[in-house]
Amino acid sequence: MSPSRSVDVSAVPTSGYGTKSPLWWGTAGFMVVEGTSLALCAASYIYLSRNFEAWPPPSIPEPDTVVPTISLAVLVLVGILGIPIDRLAKQKDRRGLAQVLLTCAGLQLVLLGLRIWEFDSLNVHWSDTAYGSAAWFTMGFHTTLLVADFFETLAFGLILLMGPVHDDHYEDADEVSFYSWFLVASWIPLYVLLFFSPRWF
Repeated sequence: MSPSRSVDVSAVPTSGYGTKSPLWWGTAGFMVVEGTSLALCAASYIYLSRNFEAWPPPSIPEPDTVVPTISLAVLVLVGILGIPIDRLAKQKDRRGLAQVLLTCAGLQLVLLGLRIWEFDSLNVHWSDTAYGSAAWFTMGFHTTLLVADFFETLAFGLILLMGPVHDDHYEDADEVSFYSWFLVASWIPLYVLLFFSPRWF
């Protein structure tokens, strides 16, 4: 048998960004699962709509679009903040990154408040009809992702603000930007489906 050889890995970085990070792959896998779940919600909504002559049913007014559109604009703004978050995390700018993360968390809190009004904008309760159940469930599932992202963003912002901070925390914060883009990209087609497609069916 050949003698075993040791390898010096002391120069290997302990953290990384993007595809070099195991956290990135974990987040990507999480987004695949969540994206599939949202796609199934949308598919159920569309399937149910094909079983009715009118969608929504004649007794239910079409959904309002003002608050949902404002909410979408805030969500897009949160996604745009992902750009400086990504940049500041890679620069390891602790103070700047903390400020942007906490600003982002504040906008997410506003977004969650608007989301409550968005449910009212559907003009139907979840228990009224199949239409109401499908619409509420689809929006409700996406809302759980917004809630989780709010607490994650707030936590990283507070950690960076109050410390102690390690290199891994910058990597963790960087994934907030990655995930925020997913939330925007996944909601835009659902926004069209829930608030505009009833006008087209």
